[in-house]
Amino acid sequence: GDRLFVHILSHADICLFLPMKAKVCKAIDYDTQKPLRFSQTDDGVLIHLGQVPR
Repeated sequence: GDRLFVHILSHADICLFLPMKAKVCKAIDYDTQKPLRFSQTDDGVLIHLGQVPR
């Protein structure tokens, strides 16, 4: 298929870099269904996760 699901169980940073060549069309938060900001580069995609949970 053409979908990739990334399950983030715990994170310490507000961003996550995924080294991949495929083009990303959208990123969403599964719980809230709200879109996540992301930046695409030649080396991969940087997903902005927002606040670090406390």
